[in-house]
Amino acid sequence: MVLAPVLYLALFAATPPLPPGKGKAIVQRSCKGCHALKVVTAKRATKDQWKVLVDQMINRGAEVEDEEFDTLLAYLSKNFGPVKNPPAATKAHSGLHP
Repeated sequence: MVLAPVLYLALFAATPPLPPGKGKAIVQRSCKGCHALKVVTAKRATKDQWKVLVDQMINRGAEVEDEEFDTLLAYLSKNFGPVKNPPAATKAHSGLHP
């Protein structure tokens, strides 16, 4: 019994909160019915990739109204777009000159 609240808090803390935005409520309502929100927050995809994924989820039963689709797509692609490559590491100066 003592462990249950601790485990619940650990699971809750492991899922980062959704960023604010117009599509947040749609994600909370439509996505978490089938899987944890961590599935969404861990995914990084381009707008086109999100479109395919959202279409697949709708075909599997996610309840997203037609007029919500563009809002959801914009929210996901803005907040969970591809990770940009980190700046190239500065080459260590070897001390040798060409």
